[in-house]
Amino acid sequence: MRSKATFLVIIILVLSIFLVVYAKINFRHIEYASFFETSMYNYIGSEDSNNWTLEISYEHDLGLEGYFIDENIKSIDDLKKYSDYILIVSNETEPFIRGNSIINDCIINKVIKGDNIFTGDHINIYDLVYSLNKLSTNYIGGNTPLKIGDSYIVFLKKTTSASINNAYVFSSVKYGRVSLNENRGILKDYEYASASLKDITNYDFVFSKKAGSEVDAYLKMVKKIRKYANSI
Repeated sequence: MRSKATFLVIIILVLSIFLVVYAKINFRHIEYASFFETSMYNYIGSEDSNNWTLEISYEHDLGLEGYFIDENIKSIDDLKKYSDYILIVSNETEPFIRGNSIINDCIINKVIKGDNIFTGDHINIYDLVYSLNKLSTNYIGGNTPLKIGDSYIVFLKKTTSASINNAYVFSSVKYGRVSLNENRGILKDYEYASASLKDITNYDFVFSKKAGSEVDAYLKMVKKIRKYANSI
């Protein structure tokens, strides 16, 4: 009798643990999906930004002084030279939120540059996010979330202060990742917090009304990057 009671207690305990884990997984999924649809997109730190966040030094706040290579990029050769890793990756699963970060679990389809990293590996890549909450999320310099189902060429550095293992950050704010889907475009004349994160994933980059010639320069470089990716 006692053994039967013990067996029932064990069964109840196992079921309870299963239900708790199941609930947490589903809650996290619903929470992320809801966040992605309701959190409004904005960006900081770009010269063409048209809001108060222009004055914020995101490099200092995020501990990334001297990290991004944009000032050294005059050509695609510079982008290749100053990046530690160049990969073709696919983004097939929903990203996850860790603290103040959005992290993508990508699969490596091709290694172009980089040591101790291999085709078929999973790799964690941080979105360039400055801050996030349910109402508003600030990206750095016009970056956008990676779109689930798309493939990208990415230019990376490995971060030394990540909250998770096997984590990398784009080496360039503007050109750290480029979608290989040529139908993906950019969004110009963006108004402050006028679209959700989900809507913004349809664009590779975002510019305000003050962007000017910066847009053409960006598009020319992206065209060269896609040509490079398709040639290797």
